[in-house]
Formats: sequence, structure tokens, C-alpha cells
Amino acid sequence: MAQTTNTNEILQFASFTSYVEPSFWHKLSQLKLDIDKLEEKVRPIWGKYSSYTSNTSLKPSVFVDYSAYNDQFEEGNMQLPIKGQLLNLNTLEDFKSCDKTKLLNDYGQTVWEHITSGKVFENPTLLVSFLLLTHADLKKYNFYYWFAFPAVKSVPTTYINKPQNISEVFSQHQLSLLEKAVQDVEDWNLYSAFLLDVDSENVRLRLLREIKTKLGHYVGFCDPSMSPEYPGWPLRNLLALLAYHFPELIGTEVNIICLRLSLSKGIRTANASVVLTVKLPPLTEISGSGEDTVKWIGWERNDRGNFGPRLADLASSMNPLKLVETSVDLNLKLMKWRLVPDLDLECLKQLRCLLLGAGTLGCSVARLLLAWGVGKITLVDNGRVSYSNPVRQSLFTYKDSLYKGQGSHKAEAAADALKLINPHINANGVNLSIPMPGHVIGELLQNGEENPQALEASPGDSQRDRTLDQKCTVTRPGVSGIASGLAVELMVATLQHPLGGKAPAIAEDERSPLETVLKEFEVRNFEFLVDVFNTPNYLEDLTGLTALKQETNSDEVWELSDSDMSDKDEGI
Repeated sequence: MAQTTNTNEILQFASFTSYVEPSFWHKLSQLKLDIDKLEEKVRPIWGKYSSYTSNTSLKPSVFVDYSAYNDQFEEGNMQLPIKGQLLNLNTLEDFKSCDKTKLLNDYGQTVWEHITSGKVFENPTLLVSFLLLTHADLKKYNFYYWFAFPAVKSVPTTYINKPQNISEVFSQHQLSLLEKAVQDVEDWNLYSAFLLDVDSENVRLRLLREIKTKLGHYVGFCDPSMSPEYPGWPLRNLLALLAYHFPELIGTEVNIICLRLSLSKGIRTANASVVLTVKLPPLTEISGSGEDTVKWIGWERNDRGNFGPRLADLASSMNPLKLVETSVDLNLKLMKWRLVPDLDLECLKQLRCLLLGAGTLGCSVARLLLAWGVGKITLVDNGRVSYSNPVRQSLFTYKDSLYKGQGSHKAEAAADALKLINPHINANGVNLSIPMPGHVIGELLQNGEENPQALEASPGDSQRDRTLDQKCTVTRPGVSGIASGLAVELMVATLQHPLGGKAPAIAEDERSPLETVLKEFEVRNFEFLVDVFNTPNYLEDLTGLTALKQETNSDEVWELSDSDMSDKDEGI
């Protein structure tokens, strides 16, 4: 072996750099939405690193992807497992303010237990681990994260012989024997840290657990660093392991081999490996005070070279339509998690709603149905958007009132507006006239005795006993919002009943207004419709609303025209 010059310079280590594939964040989003919800629990995950590369300029890296969440490590070619823990915090404020030092020291105790118990001798992969602190902003698809790779904080390590390429220390014959031994390894998990016996005729890889008090061999590890000067991060905890279990070696020389592999013509070569000799440092951070005083370092530096978190912005790489879908879904799920855990959102997503009227109430109701995640909305109206409509009817704009000099059809314009708000909504507008209760109609034109073909509508006194939709548009502007909000919330609450829309009235001996109307139509058929259209207060009298009004003594509201159009052209 070649002779080297003694030195007492401080040894520096090449720290890990994290590399996170986008698939990791997509999987985290799914787990957060469907499983973790508002819970901030620690989740075990896997990372992987390697001492096997053909690119000497690469930094020692830990990779995580979608497979990080698997129960078992997904093995790859010369990839070593690194166990980690993921802590995802709900708010950015918590992410910024949490005590990072305490987090690292608390997690480091797990590594320390592996060292002190001797588990590392049986499973050397336990020497390295990581902590990943994250905050996922799923509305913007921004992920804030900070990796830590815990290492025991000890006194500085000095080397006696500077790091040298293995070819300067080993003969060509010894190097060939080492490469042959490497080629025969089947389970690198057992040899991520190892012993190496070397003499002029033989080179032998041995398990770490075979270590003796008096070191007569090299202590080696799979080194993710490709730097000719700085060994990789795993060496820090490997030296701490030796100092703890063999305190008699502290201050003595320890020969280290940093095994770095590459592939040449299908054969693993070790000619990039590094050999050095260090003076084993004492663990002064724990001496005399017990194991509880172990301190840890290892928070990763960000892209600016400072200790701080990184940001993964996936919004720019995602389809905007997908972002809209996930953001809307998140809004509803947050409400469910925080307010109504038993809320059935899927039934609302599959719901199909028919709105008769696209005026003030119709627009407000449609907008709220959209917020509830209703999947399909059909609006029916025969009116056009007038100049006065946009300030009161939330789905219309000034441009709608200008369309072809007569205004857009309300139903179609409202459906288009819903799609502009949420491109995923299935919204349709139908331009159709439906007589309102209280509007006198003529004869029913029938083909035979049963199937009606058309209705001739002739409004009577349409200024009296007008519908709530017409009343609320000419009173205080907030009334329509209140009325539509109550209507939609009542519908959503009713749909949570096991019977859905067929839920019975609260009192068993009472019939709901809807049941009353349906029963009357079932018995009287179209005679019932004629009475509804021709008699202004018929429905109110039938369902008990007239009596309710009399009991409450509500004040009558001053009524004005609903739009700039005539009564005949107005509304449905």
C-alpha cells in the first residue's frame, strides 16, 4: 500500500441533498384528502440512495417518489433503503413556527436507540434516516418542505491520512479481489456498512456485526458522495456507533473505505472509492450527562445555501382544469371535516337539479348549487337579459343585455356563466315558457282525452299575489340571497335523510306541502293544474301557506315590475 502524509485537519462530510419526484406530491395530496384529512399524524415513508453512479459531479442524493408510501421498500438496482417519517402540517403558520430543533432531537432519539441497542449491527441501513416536514397547499398545489438527515453532534473528526483514491492505496490485484467480492454480494442491505479484511493475497467483505474490539480491518460503508475530498453523510453515525460501543478506540486510528461503485461492461467496479484514516472522536455531547443529552444536526440547506425549507410549485405543470376540480373538491371536504363529518358529498355530486326560472332567485340558487358541488344543473326560462337584470341577477353581465339588441336568453346565458365559473359543471339552458301560478290560461288543447299537446297562456292580474322570485327582486337586494340560501340549505339537509327527497314531514300525523301537492295532482290530474294557473292563491291555500301568513301578520311588500319588459314577455 502507498504511504501517505499524516495530518490533523478536520474532516468534512458531504451532506445529503433531497430529490422529490412530482409523483410523491400527487400521492400526498390523495392521502391528505381521502385519509388524513385534518389529522396531523406522523406517517412512515421510504427514501432511497445509492453509492452507485457514473456521474462524479452529482451530489449525494436521497430520492422519494410515489413508492415512498409503500409498506415495503421497493428495491432497485443498487438502491439502499432509508427510513423516514413524514409530518404534514395543516397551515403554513404551523410549518414556519414549529420548533425544528426539538423535532430533530426527538426524531434523532429513534436513531440513537438503534445505535445504543446494537440493532445497527444487524441492520446497517438503520444508521441513516430522515425526517420530512411539509405543508401542502392543495388549492394552489404548492408544497413547502424541509428534509432533515439526523446525525449525532460530536466533536469534530480529524483525519490522519487525507482521503485518497483507492488505486493509490490498494494494489491492482487487491482492487480486483475487492471488485470480485462486491460482485458476489446479493443483499446490499446487510452491507450498507461493513468490514473489509485486506492483505497481499486476499480481500474479504465481512458483516458489520463481526466487528472486534481491536480493529484489524477497514470499516467501510456504501458512500453516496462522489467527492474526492469529502465522504458521505452516513459516516458520521457510523463513527458515533464505534465510539459508543468501543470507547477504548476513541483517539485511535480507524481506517475507512468509502465504497463507490460504477458499472463498466456489466461489471461493478470500485475504482472511484476513497480510503482515509481518521482519529475516532469522543462523544463529548453525551459524556457525563447520560444519553438524554444527545444532540442532533442534519437540517438540509435550501437552493440558496441557507438552512430553510424549499417550495415545490406543481401548479404550473398541471392542467388548470384539474386544479379547478381538486380545489373545489378540497373546499367541500374541508367543510365536511370541520363542520359536518357525516355529510354525504357524493350524493350531491351525482345530483341533477332542474331550476324553473333563471331570474334573481334562479341565479342565486344555481350559484349556491355550484358551491355545493352539484354535478348537473338545467335552467328553464323564456326571458331575455334586460339592462336592469345584471345588478340583481348574479349570473349575468352588461354584455348579456346587449346581445343582438334584445339581450341573451336568460337560461342559456346563466348556463354559460356557470361553466365559466366551474368548467366541470354540466349546465344546460332551455328557452321555454311555463305558466306561473296565478296566470289565467285558456283551454287545454288535447289530442284525445288525456295527453295534452299545448297550453295557451293568458295572464290575468299578474301584479297581485306574485311569486317570491318576483317579490324579492324589488325589495331589499339581500332578500333574494337569504331566500335562495335557505332554499338550497334546506334541500341539501333533506338529501342527507336516508329517504332523500322523499323524507317525511317532522310530525308523523302531518303531510308536507310537497306531499300535499303531489297527492292532489295524482287525484285530479290536469284539473288541478288549471286551478293552480287560474286561481292566484290556490297553492297557498292548499299547502297552508295562507294560514301561515295570517298567523305571522307579515307586512305586504311594495311591488314593482320585475324587469323593463312587459308582463307578457317577463318571467316564465
